[in-house]
Amino acid sequence: RCKALDFAYYDYKSGTPNDWSEYEKFLSKLVERYKETVIYWEIGNEVEGECGGFANNAEDYVKLLKLSFETIKKADPQAKVLNAGALEVSGIGEVAAWKDFWRTFFELGGLQYLDYFNLHSNAERSAGGGAKLDSTSFLYNLNFFNGLMEKNGGKKPIWITEFGTYSGTPSSPSFQMPAESQPSPQQSLPSNPQSGPMPQNKMVFPAQSQEFQAAWYFRTSVIGFANGVDRIFIDLIGQDNDVIGSSAAFDLNGEPRLFVTTIRTISSKLKGFSKAEKITEGQYKFIVDGKLFYALWFGTLPGEISGNVKMTDMLGVENLIDASEISLQLEHPVFVEPVPTVVQN
Repeated sequence: RCKALDFAYYDYKSGTPNDWSEYEKFLSKLVERYKETVIYWEIGNEVEGECGGFANNAEDYVKLLKLSFETIKKADPQAKVLNAGALEVSGIGEVAAWKDFWRTFFELGGLQYLDYFNLHSNAERSAGGGAKLDSTSFLYNLNFFNGLMEKNGGKKPIWITEFGTYSGTPSSPSFQMPAESQPSPQQSLPSNPQSGPMPQNKMVFPAQSQEFQAAWYFRTSVIGFANGVDRIFIDLIGQDNDVIGSSAAFDLNGEPRLFVTTIRTISSKLKGFSKAEKITEGQYKFIVDGKLFYALWFGTLPGEISGNVKMTDMLGVENLIDASEISLQLEHPVFVEPVPTVVQN
C-alpha cells in the first residue's frame, strides 16, 4: 500500500533515522551541495499517515524536524523549511488520529522549526468524489490548522503543495467511499465520515468540464488566500481524464488547460494584496496597492458596489458595466473593481 515514489525511501517500521548523527551529516552535505539552486526544504511527506513513517508519533517527528531545521539553517542561513505536507482532517481517512498528531506536534513546539506550514488539499481530486460547490471541507482544514498555530505560538504562512480537482470522467482503482457516504458534486462531504482503510474497488468519478474545473480553481484559491494561504502549488503536467493528471496545468502535449487562464487572472488581480475580508458566503474583498477588488460568485451583489464597475470573468475577459447588471453565479465567478468617477470642470 506504500509504493508511491514520494514514500519510496522510508523505513516504515522505524520512522526516525537509524543513526541521527549520520542523518545530520547527510543533510548538511545535501544542503551545502544544492544551496545555490534549492531554497526550500520539505521534511518528509504526510508523516501522520499510514505511509509517512510517523503515524501516531508526533514526538519523533518534532525531533526530526528540529534537527533538520537547525542543520539546514547552519548550512544555508537563507534556506526555508517546511513540514511534511499535512493530510486533510476533514473528509475521509483516519481523521481523529491525524488531528491528534498535529495537536501534539504544535504542543511540543514544532511550529518554531518551520518557516511555512505545509498543507495538502486533495479530497476533491481523489477519494472525495469530485469537486464541491461549497467550501465547507476546505475551510474546515484551514481553520483547524490556523487555530492550532494561533494557540501555539503564532501563525505562519500556509503553503498548499498538493491541490486541485480534475476534468473529464476519470476512474480510480484505489479507493471508493462507502455508498452511504458518497457525495454528489453539489454536496459537502459527510460531517462524520467513516475512518480507516477504504475498500479497494473501482470508483468512477462524476464528470467535470474544464469550465467547472476553472470555476473551482477560482473559488477555492480566493478562499485560501483570504484565510492565511500564502502560496498554492499546481501540478505541472498530467494526462487527460485522470483523477490526478487532469488537475495539472498542462496536458501531455504541453497544451494548457482552461484553468491556467483563471490562475493568471487571479494573479493579475490579487498579487501582493495587503488585506482580505470575507463579506459573506461567496463574496470576498481584497485591497491591492490601495485599490479595492471584489471576488464574487454567490448571493446578491454587495450594496457597497454601485455605479460603473469593471467586471473580469474567470478567463480574464473584462467589461465596463453598471453594477446593477451583474448576476452572481457559482460556476461563473468574477472580479469586480469600482471605476473612479471622473469629474470635469
